[in-house]
Amino acid sequence: MGDVFEGVRVLDCSSWVAGAFATMLLGDHGASVVKVEPPAGDPYRARPGFQALGRGKRSVVLDLRFETGQGGLARLARGADVLLFDGTTATARARGIDAEAWRAANPALLTVGLPPYGERGPDAEAAGSAELVAAAGGLLAAQAAATGEPVS
Repeated sequence: MGDVFEGVRVLDCSSWVAGAFATMLLGDHGASVVKVEPPAGDPYRARPGFQALGRGKRSVVLDLRFETGQGGLARLARGADVLLFDGTTATARARGIDAEAWRAANPALLTVGLPPYGERGPDAEAAGSAELVAAAGGLLAAQAAATGEPVS
């Protein structure tokens, strides 16, 4: 029996733990994962765990602030099965990550968004990271209460 995701092509446009972990698992089970990074590198690269969460992925540098980078991403998306991104929907659109626009070129493309506070609601367009979401949800306070030590 082969790997469950063998032959699946994934574009990882995420920058934080949730996306990196999800695409790491897909890669562990046979998917071919391409990590899309800005010219300065993924902001998560300097954090502990990047090496583990980035294992098995190939990287491509695209500056999604500009049309040339967005065009490169659109070309990659035509041949992909899955595109995963994090950040707000507005940020994704500003970087050319527009699932609706790409469906014409690749109707089978599955897009997975991981906005920090969800797609709807009062904080849908608020910037965030795993740490901020954990704090807002009370996880850090619960850890501090359980251990008696502040969490940083």
